[in-house]
Amino acid sequence: MKKGYKKLLAAAAVFLALIAVLLLAEREAPNASIRSLSAALWYAITTLTSVGYGDLFPVTAVGRIAGAVLELGSLGVLALLLAILLTVYRSRLRPKMLLWLRRKRDWYVFLSAGAPSRAMAEALLREDPSRTIVFSLPSAEEGLPGIVTSLPAEALLRLRKSGSGVHVFALGDDWLQNEKQADALKGARCRVYCLSPHPLDSLPEGQLRFAPWEICARLYWQRFPAEGPEEEIWIVGDGRCAQALLEQALLVNVLAPEQRIRYVLFGDHADFRRCHPALEPLAVSPGSDGSGDRIVWSDKAWNADADALRAADRIIFCSDDEEENLDRLSALRRFFPVSGRVHARLSRPFDGAETFGSPQELFTPELVMREQLNRTAKMLHGIYRAANGGPAWEELSEFTRRSNLAAADHLPVKLRLLLPDETVSVPERRLCRLAADALAAANEDRRRFREIEHIRWMRFHLLYNWRYGEERSDKDRLHPLLRSFDELEERDQAKDDYAWTLIASLADLPEEEKR
Repeated sequence: MKKGYKKLLAAAAVFLALIAVLLLAEREAPNASIRSLSAALWYAITTLTSVGYGDLFPVTAVGRIAGAVLELGSLGVLALLLAILLTVYRSRLRPKMLLWLRRKRDWYVFLSAGAPSRAMAEALLREDPSRTIVFSLPSAEEGLPGIVTSLPAEALLRLRKSGSGVHVFALGDDWLQNEKQADALKGARCRVYCLSPHPLDSLPEGQLRFAPWEICARLYWQRFPAEGPEEEIWIVGDGRCAQALLEQALLVNVLAPEQRIRYVLFGDHADFRRCHPALEPLAVSPGSDGSGDRIVWSDKAWNADADALRAADRIIFCSDDEEENLDRLSALRRFFPVSGRVHARLSRPFDGAETFGSPQELFTPELVMREQLNRTAKMLHGIYRAANGGPAWEELSEFTRRSNLAAADHLPVKLRLLLPDETVSVPERRLCRLAADALAAANEDRRRFREIEHIRWMRFHLLYNWRYGEERSDKDRLHPLLRSFDELEERDQAKDDYAWTLIASLADLPEEEKR
């Protein structure tokens, strides 16, 4: 668009120069009809539009040359002018009219046109084809689903006169640019979903930041939850995806107080270990034994021990580099027999392995907008607040919100524990009702359920390097309840009952509210 304007300005400058040359050559010539600026402009306009009344014409050689250039260039200038007008209509006027007609509907505005934005837009339309999808882009893009406009997000909000009902997605490859775009919408009352690995202690109201590896880890453990309390899980790969898979696993794979899941990690995770010193009590050397879950930081190559490879219950190839995952997966299938499940972070299917992590899987309303997860987390906090007091959800720190979200993430696990014969991925109302009945009938297991939730609660705090302290100190990350369940007083053992009673609350919700 800017190039078109520049071309038009250049053409206008040339035409003005030709008019000046024409006037200087003609105004002193005998029998000349072009003697004034107005006459020269009139001649140029009639020439440009190919009307040619014949009332004005050059008589000098220089004037005729200038007139010939005007005649030859007129068609090109008209074509350029029409192209610019058409572009303005398509990118600004037409979108304005369409959006004005849909001003009472929710808008879903995308600030980039990469694979994440396209996948998210298509997922929104699959859920509801009548949704208003808008791509706000500085230059035209082909093949996008929805309305494409060069109007910036701020102008779109002014067109609507309110940010209410507007969902803005900053999902570009440049994370700093995403953050800049999100910050520009502070106070606009719209919902902003920003792809960024940089969390803040206090986000502006209505803004949600998330990293791609975070939603990849959530997707993986939703699709492939831990199958038993003594599973051995190999996580093969360097980088943030592998580390996010481990963090999410420690939070959601809490199935029993006596469980012994081993997470064996291959690759360079030295920086992760330095950032998580509170996890070191879970770490063991290869071959060591002990109760509870264990993290094995292996300094060997993943394919160094064929017998151990064969014995693993599952192998996850999850390097940040997809080509690396593909190479390792190909080598595994070619050279090694395995008995466990094989998973790989790939954007396409692979024969003999279950793949995950394509943009179409990651960028969905459930994972990006996480409305159901947020609603469940808010209900958890509401139940806790009703019994213990405390600030409203909007006043919570980002850490406390994350704590509630982690508890909400564990809810499908609780449902599976109560309903072992059911397949549970999300807390549907029917399943919550059945689970609430099972919970009410399982009085003898109440202590066990409390211990499971206490372990999960401690895992979350350990991931953020909280330690035991006689007095709670948020500044120093000390908490008096960071100790084994048996060491707690009975009232402290019951502190997390609300995480289980939430199941009955969800069962009693009207279905339209849950959605």
